[in-house]
This record gives sequence, structure tokens and C-alpha cells, in this order.
Amino acid sequence: MLVLKEEKGRELIGTADVKSFLQKCQDTTALLQEKLTLLPDTEISNSKKTVDEERRKHVVSEREIQALETRIEYLTKMARSIKDTNPAESAAIMEQVHEMEVLLHRVKGQASRRRQLLSDAYNQQLYSQESKELLLWAGNMKDKLNSKEMGFDVGSAENLLKEHNDLLLEINAHKIRRSEDQAVYLVGRKVLALRCDTGDREVKLVAKLIVESANLEFKRISLFYERFEKLHELGDRVMKGNCVGEVPRTMQKVMEVQSELEAAWKERNVRLQEGLELQQFNREADRIEATLAGHEAFLKINDLGDNVDSVSSLLKRHEDFENVLKLTDQRIRGLQDKASRLSKNSNYTNTIRKRVFVITDKWTDLNRSSNYRRTRLLASQKLQEFNRDVAELLMWIDEKFKIASDESYRDPTNILRKLKRHEAVEKEVMANEVRVDDLRKTGNNLIEENHYARDNIRSCLATLREKWMKLCNKLVERGDKMRQAGQQEQLMELLQV
Repeated sequence: MLVLKEEKGRELIGTADVKSFLQKCQDTTALLQEKLTLLPDTEISNSKKTVDEERRKHVVSEREIQALETRIEYLTKMARSIKDTNPAESAAIMEQVHEMEVLLHRVKGQASRRRQLLSDAYNQQLYSQESKELLLWAGNMKDKLNSKEMGFDVGSAENLLKEHNDLLLEINAHKIRRSEDQAVYLVGRKVLALRCDTGDREVKLVAKLIVESANLEFKRISLFYERFEKLHELGDRVMKGNCVGEVPRTMQKVMEVQSELEAAWKERNVRLQEGLELQQFNREADRIEATLAGHEAFLKINDLGDNVDSVSSLLKRHEDFENVLKLTDQRIRGLQDKASRLSKNSNYTNTIRKRVFVITDKWTDLNRSSNYRRTRLLASQKLQEFNRDVAELLMWIDEKFKIASDESYRDPTNILRKLKRHEAVEKEVMANEVRVDDLRKTGNNLIEENHYARDNIRSCLATLREKWMKLCNKLVERGDKMRQAGQQEQLMELLQV
């Protein structure tokens, strides 16, 4: 019983799938038939507004047709699946699918013909409209090309040159789209669309060649000038027919203006290129001068350090600064090279040379100042090392002077042991006499080098010499007294024995 129920259930489900599928097919067929009625193959009105509106509607229609095609593909796959599970309904299902595919083919063909009609109507109106605007465009273009405006900085010069290059693109675009070759192209299309009764195979060949030529890239324009001239000669024969209107006179005017525009563009292009190069040069020169001003400010710092560590830090900073100067030197050399190139073929030769001269002069002064500061820092380093060594030695002398000033020798107790300690101090002092001599030599060398702190160095040397002599004299004096006390102590011991 359960098995029968399951079979009955599957049968009902299959029947429901077939009904659902057929309903979807019917809906799709209805939509396709509706599309056929909305895609007439009648001629299009000459109104631009009507043509534009019809073209927009047709774009929407083609999207909807594409969606219907996708839907039919889905239904076809669905039909194969249902056919396998419902063999009894397979004939009806496939018949429905075939009907939709045939109808879709008709709709697509109708849409293609409609699209061609709209395209031909659009091209005819485009030619009519652009031929009226062309001479006005050419007049405006000549006004732009005759402008005397020049850039005042790199940004404005680049913008002017970009705008000028855009004008060239516009001129060449008009040369392709609106000059003699485009006129023949449009007329050729019109001949084919209107089916002129010439029956001339040559005319049809010309139209076909122009259609292909009109799609050439801008960079290949020059390679086809001769070909366009030949096509124009053939196009003249087409223009003799009744379907060409004012094309010959209009395009003759364009041809006359074309050469004038090209000549004006080239002349202004030379001026703008020179102006841009000058502003690029000035920008780099401004940046270099700003850099030099920053370097000059750095070199105006008078701090030479007040100890060894601070001087070492300043020297390290100056070494880093000199590495930056090497980069600046490369930039200046690059500027000089650029100035040499620009000066050969430029209306701004004197301006460029004067600017380079000023920068080169500042650079020379800056290097001189940098070398002077390095020399001062090295001198400061020697000074601080000298001051440090003198200060350390003076502290040591003061310590030894305290020992030398000790009058413990007056107490005869352990006088011999005290004498040995004193003699050890004497040896230590004598050993450090080399340090004193070295500092004297160092100080005298700095003075002979005309060191900026030579007066302070003399004062330090005088202080060192004075304290050293006092220490030595004090030690001799104390040594003599301790030795006398030691001799008395030994004599007393002998007398007691």
C-alpha cells in the first residue's frame, strides 16, 4: 500500500512539473510575440528627437530580448530534465521548446533589421548636423590656436600644452570624421542605405572601403593620406548624384581650413613646448634655491660644542649634511645640463643662463661655508679634547697636591712606612710628567695653528704649568722633611740600643 502511495505521489509531482513548465513556455512565447509587434521594419522619421528616442527604446528592447534568450536556454535545459521523467509528455514539451526557439530567431532578426534602420537614420542626421557645425568649429579652433597665453608656472604650462594637444586630437578627429574621407564615408553609407539607382559597383566598393578606413586608429592616419585622396576622387563621382546635397561645397571649405589649422597648431606648439621647458627649469631651479637656503640656514648655526660629546654629535650632523650636499650637487649638475640643452634652441636663453649663474654662485659660496664650518668643528674637537685632558690632569694634580700637603710626617710614628708611601707618590708624579709634556705640545701646536681659542689655551697651559710646579715643589719639600724625620727615627733607635 505504501509503495502505491509513493508511486502516485511521484506521478502527481511529475504532472505538476509539466504544467508549470508549459505555463512558463506560454508566458515566454507571449513575450516574444509582443516583441515582434514592437519592432516594426518601417522607415524612421527624420526628426532627431524621434530617432534618439527610438534608439534608446531599441537598446532597452535588445536587453529584454537577451534576457528572453537566457530564459529560453534555461527552459530548454528544464525540458530535457522533465522529458526524462515524463516520456509521455516529451513530444509536447519539445514542440513547445521548438516553437519558442523559432520565434526567438524571428525576434532577433527583426531586432537586427530595426537596429540597422535606426543606425542609418542616425548617420544621415549626424552628417546633416555636423556639416553645419564644422565651419563654426574651425573658426573657434583658429581663435584658440592664435592665443598668446603662456604658462606662469609648470602646472599652468602643462595645462596649456595638454589643452593644445587636445586641440590637435580634435583637429585630427575632425580630419578623419569630417574631412574629405569622412564625407565620402557618410555619402557611401547613405548610398547603400537609400539604394541609389546608380548600379555602379565602383561606388559600392568606395563606400565599403571608406567604412573600413573610418575605423583606423589615430596613429595610423598619416599612412593613409594618399589612400584617402584616391577614395575622395571616387567619392566625387558619388557626390554628383542627387542624394549628396551640399556635401561638395561644405567639404571644400573644410579642406581649405584644415591646412591653416595645422600650421597654426604647429607654431603655437613650439611656443608652448618652450614655455613648458622654461617653467620646468624654473621649478627645479626654485626647488634647488630653496634647498640652498635651508643649507645656508644650517651653516649659520654658531654652536661648536662645549664638550667632546657635543662636538662629536655636531660633527656627525655635519657629515650627514655633507652627504646631502652631494645629492644637491647632482641636482645642480642636472640643472646645468638641462640649461645647456635648452639654451641651444630657445627664446629664453639669456633668462636660463642668468638663473644658472646665480645658482652656481650660491652653490660655490655654500661649499665654502661648509668647508669652513667643518674646519671650525674639527678645531673645536681638538680644543674640547685638550680641555678634557687638561681638566682631568688638573684634578689629578689637585689630588696629589693634597697628599703632598699632608703634614703627618710631624708625627714620627711609622715614619718609615709613611716615607715609602710618599716615595710611591713621587714615582707616580714623575711617571705623569709625560702627560704634562704631551699636553704642553698639544696646546702649543694649537696656538701655532692660530686656533680660534688660542688665548684660552695659553691660559690653560699657564694654569697647568703653575700647578705642576707647585706640586713638584711641594713633593720635594715634603720628601726632604720626611727623610729627615726618618733619619732621626733611625738615630733614636740606635741610641736606645
